[in-house]
Amino acid sequence: MIMQAIVIGTVILLAYIWGSRGFFSALLHMLCVIVAGAVALALWEPLAYFILDKASGQWMVDMAWGVGLAIPFALTLAVIRMTMDKVVPLNADLDGVSNLVGGIVCGAVAGTITAGILVMSLSMLRVKQDFAMYKPIQYDNNGSLVRKSGLIYPADRITTWFYGYTSEAAFRSATPLAVWRPDMADDGQLLRTNFNEGRSRQTLKPSAFSVLGRYTVGANGRLTVDQLLAHSFSPGKHGVTKIDGESISGASKDYYLDAFVVKFKSGAREKEGRIVVGNGQLRLVCRDADDTASISLQPVALVSQGDQKAADRIDYGRWRFDKQEVFIASVGGSEDPPMAAEFLVPKGFHPLALYVKGVRVDVSEKRASKDYDTPVLRDAAIRNRSIVQVSEGGGTGEAKLNRGGAKTVNLGDSSRIDAPVRVVDSVLAGGILNKDNIKGLQIDDSQKILDGEAQFTNQDLQNRGLPQNLQVRRLAATEDTSIVQVDVSLKSELSLVYNQAAVGATGAPVLIDSLGQRYAAVGFMYQDSTVTHIRFLPGSPIQSISDLPKGGPSPSRQDQKFILVYRVTANVDVTAFAIGDTVVAEFSPKLHVIKR
Repeated sequence: MIMQAIVIGTVILLAYIWGSRGFFSALLHMLCVIVAGAVALALWEPLAYFILDKASGQWMVDMAWGVGLAIPFALTLAVIRMTMDKVVPLNADLDGVSNLVGGIVCGAVAGTITAGILVMSLSMLRVKQDFAMYKPIQYDNNGSLVRKSGLIYPADRITTWFYGYTSEAAFRSATPLAVWRPDMADDGQLLRTNFNEGRSRQTLKPSAFSVLGRYTVGANGRLTVDQLLAHSFSPGKHGVTKIDGESISGASKDYYLDAFVVKFKSGAREKEGRIVVGNGQLRLVCRDADDTASISLQPVALVSQGDQKAADRIDYGRWRFDKQEVFIASVGGSEDPPMAAEFLVPKGFHPLALYVKGVRVDVSEKRASKDYDTPVLRDAAIRNRSIVQVSEGGGTGEAKLNRGGAKTVNLGDSSRIDAPVRVVDSVLAGGILNKDNIKGLQIDDSQKILDGEAQFTNQDLQNRGLPQNLQVRRLAATEDTSIVQVDVSLKSELSLVYNQAAVGATGAPVLIDSLGQRYAAVGFMYQDSTVTHIRFLPGSPIQSISDLPKGGPSPSRQDQKFILVYRVTANVDVTAFAIGDTVVAEFSPKLHVIKR
């Protein structure tokens, strides 16, 4: 295996090099490596969060955790080594055996830490799950993620054990590694055990989600594990295995369910526009009552919205992580979908930190807003949706809308070509692109635009004589959404220039349905007298009007046409158009979104 060879080769090579240079030189290098590792781990989270905060592209987000660990280690080691060589330029000569044995031992220690940092850094990158033929975390028959194998020489675990121990001793800090990341060697492997074999987003920006609240089930201690894990949404028992392979007994009464409601935002969406979560991307670190041990837990189930079956009702369900490769995806097109992750927690332990795709949230002071004595009561709260409408203050966590300046827009026949809001998936003004000239756009097998951004001359869209198999003329929706286009040009009733409520409003342009669900614009189509600009990025919704070409419509440019593009859940009734929390227009009648 490639990773096995890299680790063993690194340790043997450094042991050989420093064994040949003598014990004293090897000892100094070992101390330099130990200090570099400590500095790297101390700077790791702050540097990774800095990169995430400043990242301008997804590639920077994907590299943040791996680079945040590897770069400080390499730079610190280089600086310390150069300094040490200046301060102690001469070697101390010992006898041959002492030089050889001492050098090999010190070189092996330095090689172990170096290899451990390298393995963990690589494991945190967005690469395939079996990168370098190394896949230590795998599913068992219960759908739990367990350590199936590991390195023959476990340099990563030795490294994390060493720094975990010293984080509460010689390198003690306010946030010890052993307390907050008890299984750091597993972190990267768990993050990469995600949808699409490690190719989906394994980490997020901290701003891409928020933790709304917390609830518990069976905290009174009367229920067995089997009773705790039972629910009314699907039949059968649910087994759970710890990451070390130990199965949790179904008759045990030593556990309770602890759950956290997470609200995902647009930055958490995959390229195709959905939020996808597996049991490797959510983890809960708990601390015992004596403050002597921490454990890291995976979720056993996720509560989230089900398919939209009616315009006047949102259905929620509870989905178990009880099979291999179970990934829960958001449904429809609404933004900020709340989900609740449930963890099976041993009695005597309390939540310390929730990790959402690598990002840590301190939940040690977050109190449960509701304690459900039984899963039956929990299931009832799921069905009436109250379980995800919690916040620290007991409210719903939903922003209040300012409707004071909203105008009423009569949509009338929304199928007409000049209607301000249309359920239609065609490219601007019926234009047709040539499949061989789509530039930065990506298309699916039916030649619908899936993703991308590109500019064209207006002539590029005049391809009516092309064979059908070369015509690109539609935008792709998902199986449960439809494309809705909103005209915000000068002459539209929803003009951003001549609508008083829109002037000065800040935030993302959104559609709102009768259930209060909000839909962010996943793109735009812009056209003037010379150019057509198409942006369709379901994974990167429009954040503000300033994201539009030319900063949005201008009263001095009569030739501009601006169309905002949305993916709206099928079967809902759209009632309003807003910018941020300011409602610009309310629709009469409501726009019923049918599945095209």
